[in-house]
Amino acid sequence: MSIANVERIKSIENLDNLHTRVVDLNNLTFDGQYDFIISTVVLMFLRLKPSRADCQYATCTKPGGYKPDCGGDGYR
Repeated sequence: MSIANVERIKSIENLDNLHTRVVDLNNLTFDGQYDFIISTVVLMFLRLKPSRADCQYATCTKPGGYKPDCGGDGYR
C-alpha cells in the first residue's frame, strides 16, 4: 500500500490523529512517544541489526502502548 493510499484512507475515515511519514529506517530516530508503532515486512531489509530498530520501538512506545514483537516465529 502506498503512502498516497494511506493518506486517502485517513481522509475518508477522518483519522486526524493518525500521523504517517515515509522515512529511511536505517537512519530513523524517534522524536517522541507513541501509542502504537507498526512496521510490517521491513525489518528484514534493514542494513542494521534488527535489535537496534526493536530497541527504538521499545523506548518510544508509551507505557501501555503497542509495538510489534518481532520474535523468530513472527509478530505476536
